Amino acid sequence: FISGDLGLRKPDPKIYDYALREMGAKPYECLFIDDSPERVDAAAELGIASILFNRDNIAYKGLQVKSFEGLRALL
Repeated sequence: FISGDLGLRKPDPKIYDYALREMGAKPYECLFIDDSPERVDAAAELGIASILFNRDNIAYKGLQVKSFEGLRALL
């Protein structure tokens, strides 16, 4: 989903709702990975499992990985 095409931008909850509707998916069936804590938190607030890809070592208390190896190990 391309935010510019939709006229919606993360972390606006409308873009996550749109993606869920288009995929015919429930939030608990999805996983969202991003490098922005704000976007990860916005998805999590809708019930989407979310992971911060935290290569920059940002202070964050939620679920996070720091590398693709870490992501692979988590999944």
